[in-house]
Amino acid sequence: MNPRIRYCILVTLSLLFLQQASAQLDSIQTEPRVNDRWRWTGYVETYLTDSRPKSMNKRHPSFQYSYHKLGGIQLNLGLIELNYQGKRLRGNLGLGAGTYMDRNLSGEPSGWKNVTQANLGIALDRKQHWWIDAGVLPSHIGAESAIGGSCINVTRSLVADNSPYYESGIRLSGKNKSQVIQFQLLLLNGWQRIQFIPQRQSLAVGHQFTFQPNAKWFVQSSSFIGEASPGISRLYHNFFIQWQPDSSWRILAGWDVGVQEQNKKRYHWHSPMLQTSWTWQRHWSLGGRIEYFSDPEAVMISRVEGNAFQGWSSSLNLDWKINNQLMWRLEYRHFQNKQSYFGRANHLQTKYTAMTTAVVFWL
Repeated sequence: MNPRIRYCILVTLSLLFLQQASAQLDSIQTEPRVNDRWRWTGYVETYLTDSRPKSMNKRHPSFQYSYHKLGGIQLNLGLIELNYQGKRLRGNLGLGAGTYMDRNLSGEPSGWKNVTQANLGIALDRKQHWWIDAGVLPSHIGAESAIGGSCINVTRSLVADNSPYYESGIRLSGKNKSQVIQFQLLLLNGWQRIQFIPQRQSLAVGHQFTFQPNAKWFVQSSSFIGEASPGISRLYHNFFIQWQPDSSWRILAGWDVGVQEQNKKRYHWHSPMLQTSWTWQRHWSLGGRIEYFSDPEAVMISRVEGNAFQGWSSSLNLDWKINNQLMWRLEYRHFQNKQSYFGRANHLQTKYTAMTTAVVFWL
């Protein structure tokens, strides 16, 4: 079947399904199940994506770690989490499945391949301003997460897909009385790694600093310093500013910089990014993104036929939030690389486009 016809059919069926589901779900309680200190939440995200030029292995380029599998409706992430919040103790356990899990946790031991987080924390003071948490934690780097429904765009940015989504180690976090300033100090097993590799000589360290003077402005700085893998040292810094002038607009600008030392040589990469969204009538929103990723030494993004990735990506998405539990999303994304990079061997192109539609459901 022609891909364009398939897209039209998918979009039409999605709209019909969502319209019917909207009427059925309006009466459902949208608050997470709460039992005093315990609560559980669920999340499901399915998608269908296609590309030009066509991919022989039915995958988007290797630098895309979410929504990457072409051909048929896929589960990007199905997630269930159990959370405990007490006066001096807290804990989180998350289990997931889907193509996101398959791609990002492929290097983990079999017992951890479906774990999104598993951590325990203890408060160091009665007011709960200081905490120590240990275990598998969400990444402290960046503005985006694996939970696509909370992100501005449907797919993740190049920066998000090529930096940690999760980490393991110990985290010290604190905040001032007004909660305007918050920070974290971390001792980590490595760069997006649960299991500690014995060949490593040391643990990595990280930091996160946030400043939120009011509801309109949010500033975050975060870093990673240490061994990315045995014998490879990495210094990485993420910085972004978010501005929300009102309930309709959200604008986010960021810049990531990385330096890696390997075999007594240093390699650099960097990536500026701008994201924005506009919401109207509370249910509809438009999202846009433009980013540039320069990795001339192929540190984060592998070469194709000897060519490195130094290019632009832009995207435009339309979201329909049916209610607090259900959302339909549609995105067009375009890549433009400096050198021929996309397509089949001996027929590479500098351009690549993708179309992705997703249905998001919060339990």
